[in-house]
Amino acid sequence: MHRWVFPSGAQMTTTTNRFHHDAFSVEADFAVAAHQLAGKQIPYDNIKDLNHTKIIVKGDYSHNGNYMTTGNKPIIFGQEGVQTGDFVYWGKVHVGILYQDKSDPIGDQNGKPDGIFNQWDTVIHTLFAEPQVVPVGEAFGKSYLLTIYRFTH
Repeated sequence: MHRWVFPSGAQMTTTTNRFHHDAFSVEADFAVAAHQLAGKQIPYDNIKDLNHTKIIVKGDYSHNGNYMTTGNKPIIFGQEGVQTGDFVYWGKVHVGILYQDKSDPIGDQNGKPDGIFNQWDTVIHTLFAEPQVVPVGEAFGKSYLLTIYRFTH
């Protein structure tokens, strides 16, 4: 069991029924608990259990800062693509919750939303520390194939 206490004073406790409890399951516990606190009735087994989630897209980092589908098209952030609350998986080793659409802070949009999933979009994640909001490109590295999942319930 894990207990998370946030600077705001909000607290949540997570449990897991996974047989192997490791750093990854702590991250997954955190991600699922956040959705449960938001009022979603989600049974926890495994985020990649497609009985409760679906794959939205798989993609990889591009040299221009955007993430591209395996078909080499930009991944959309918004109604027709990835959305706030989706789960971002880096390879098979790390998970975070997609939080905000952002753009290059020194580009044409000056950090404002641009509708493209890129390295400047933010995620909420925990990696051997308290949960943090960080850019996707800084959360766990750029050299992993990403899979984006969404709860179906």
